[in-house]
Amino acid sequence: MDLSLLQQFFSVPSGSPHGYCLLWQSELVYLHAISNILIFLAYVAIPITIYIYIRNKPRLISKHLFWLFAAFILACALTHLMGAIVIWKPYYLLQGIIMAFTALTSVVTAIVLVQQVPVLLSLPTTAELQELNQELQKQITLRVAAEEELLHLNKTLEQRIANEVDDNRQKDLMLIHQSRLASMGEMIGNIAHQWRQPLNALSIVLMNISDAHEYKELTTDYLDKQIRDGEQFIQNMSSTIDDFRDFFKSSESAAVFNVSNCIKDALNIIETSFKNNNITIQKDLDETLCINGFKGQYQQVILNILGNAKNAILENSISSGTIHLTLSQKNKRAVVTIQDNAGGISPDIIKDIFNPYFTTRTEGTGLGLYMSKMIIEKNMQGTISCNNKEQGAYFYVETLLEA
Repeated sequence: MDLSLLQQFFSVPSGSPHGYCLLWQSELVYLHAISNILIFLAYVAIPITIYIYIRNKPRLISKHLFWLFAAFILACALTHLMGAIVIWKPYYLLQGIIMAFTALTSVVTAIVLVQQVPVLLSLPTTAELQELNQELQKQITLRVAAEEELLHLNKTLEQRIANEVDDNRQKDLMLIHQSRLASMGEMIGNIAHQWRQPLNALSIVLMNISDAHEYKELTTDYLDKQIRDGEQFIQNMSSTIDDFRDFFKSSESAAVFNVSNCIKDALNIIETSFKNNNITIQKDLDETLCINGFKGQYQQVILNILGNAKNAILENSISSGTIHLTLSQKNKRAVVTIQDNAGGISPDIIKDIFNPYFTTRTEGTGLGLYMSKMIIEKNMQGTISCNNKEQGAYFYVETLLEA
């Protein structure tokens, strides 16, 4: 680098200092000097202050705009500083260069500021900020209130759910009880069918004893035989009562039971009635399967389906009614299928048969299949379905096997 150029640049020129223009009047000299120095100090302080402010508020102004504005202010500060210096030293070239730099930064800063006018105008005013702040406070208040209400709801939600589940459970039990009461008349008819034969036989035993006594033929051995026969008939009638009592007895809690035995108990209740109507029940039962649930309710489901099959056979005047009942295992589940030969269910109504109070019989309640679905699906976590297959309706009942 050529040092002579720098020396020439900063050397005192031959011109006169600005003080001569002021006639070296002390008042003018000090006025110009002090004013320029104070302006210089103020200009230097301004960007420093702005820098300290935006360092804590970085989003207030962009960095490039700040440095441009700072360069402009500092250039103005140097211009006034040179205004004080040239009073005594005629560095007019340096002053001119600084003034040119100040002019350049002024123009650039002005252009950038004009471009920033839309952004600056979009900034909210103090009043708008206060309004937004008040609205925000309202939203916060509402949010806090909503959170408190939600907290209260969460605290009581579990109890409300438990109460609702209990209410639904009670409703289900009431409907099951109502369904059983609705079928009580049919069950009493089945009792009559079951008792008719042993009562006739018991009547014959009594007549035999009376005749033997009248004709002097009543021996001890004969009397003992007739008494044993009568006791057997009475035992059969007592067994029938036990079967019906177990059916109408409500189960307080779920228990493991043998599905085959449950189905056989149900068949014992209705077999005489079915025989009297010339209906044959063909069964194929896996006697090893056990499930966990309510035995009485499960038995009610079987009786409901069998009762509907019987009614369909009689209503369609099927001369030789047949019902196929099977119990088998499939994928760790006990599967009961019941199929009749009554011609099936009309496709228009088959989708509605499990709806509450839906019935095609004038004396029906429409609760049997609805309650069957609730018992299997809700109380025993199984499935029940129906479709038409071959000569009649096909019911499919599936429940989880006991591990």
